[in-house]
Amino acid sequence: YEGQRDRKAAPALGGKCKKDTLARKTKINAKNEGGIIMNEWDETKLDKDLEILLDDIPPQDDLEKKIEQSIKKRVRKLVLRTIAVFVAIAAALFLLINPFLNAVFLNPYELNKEPEKKMFHVFRDYWETTTPYTEIASLDVTKRGFSRYDLQIQAADHKKPIIYGSPNVELELKFGKYTVKMDPDMSLMHMFGRFNDTWTDKETLLNDIKGLPASSNLYLSIGAKTPETVENLRKSGVHLEWIQIYQPNVQFQGGLSMWMSAAYDDSDYRDEMTDSELKEVYLSNLKNLLDNEQIWRDFGLFDSHRDYTDTKHVLEETYTDAKNLEKLESKYYCISGNRDEVIKYLESTETVSIRIDKVNLSKWN
Repeated sequence: YEGQRDRKAAPALGGKCKKDTLARKTKINAKNEGGIIMNEWDETKLDKDLEILLDDIPPQDDLEKKIEQSIKKRVRKLVLRTIAVFVAIAAALFLLINPFLNAVFLNPYELNKEPEKKMFHVFRDYWETTTPYTEIASLDVTKRGFSRYDLQIQAADHKKPIIYGSPNVELELKFGKYTVKMDPDMSLMHMFGRFNDTWTDKETLLNDIKGLPASSNLYLSIGAKTPETVENLRKSGVHLEWIQIYQPNVQFQGGLSMWMSAAYDDSDYRDEMTDSELKEVYLSNLKNLLDNEQIWRDFGLFDSHRDYTDTKHVLEETYTDAKNLEKLESKYYCISGNRDEVIKYLESTETVSIRIDKVNLSKWN
């Protein structure tokens, strides 16, 4: 019985299996049909997206042009950024380093500004004190960079006709040190031994001078045997050009020009001054040099016989001694005059040194 029941039930079970199998097939078919539809939709969308993308891409020429413009724009930005960095660095250097250099080293541009023009007046007093015949008539300063300056100078030579307005000397001042860039006439040169020409025979020299034309004009440096007062030298019949102030108690003896071609103040009118007024000018020049040693120190301190290393101490001694001078005297001086005036003066003066600095055919040369 149980076996029969199992055999009768088997068909029913088999029918159920068929139905399940058919249902699974139906589901699979439906799934497959949906997958096909989905794939078709995705491909269509991709085609449309691709078409849109292709439409957005410009033609090849336009693309290359846009790429080139983009590169140029980036390069321009890079260049501008680099320039800005350099400008910022330069500005920082100028704002920070330049004031520092001006504080450490001499700044002639500022010192030469109106109305004081300290640079000019120190140069003028320095060469008058140390060098016969030389007058600083003008001084202009040009800035060239960090602690670099060009100084254009007109150094007038009292032995020659003077034409104003044309600088004949150029110096460079770099980090506080002077360099001569142009001085064709050696206007700023100092001559040692000017008043120590003891090997020239006076009689021979006089005979040579007598052989010159009567119109001749001579410039001479005289070393006298004894000092003479400035008052008497002015009355000697020749023109007194420059004197070295006689100060036997000190080492350095400065000089004073007896006439100036350019007058910047009352102290330049020497022909009209008394001895006491000339003494005040001499003291003023020495004081100006003492107060502004940093301007002229690089040139050195010297007179007709030697140079001095301890410049400030030596100059202070000379200045202090000059205050106590009761009268102005000179043992070494420069004169000028025509042939006959010079001959008369030399024949009446005891000298130990005579040097002819220049001979002109006439006073108009």
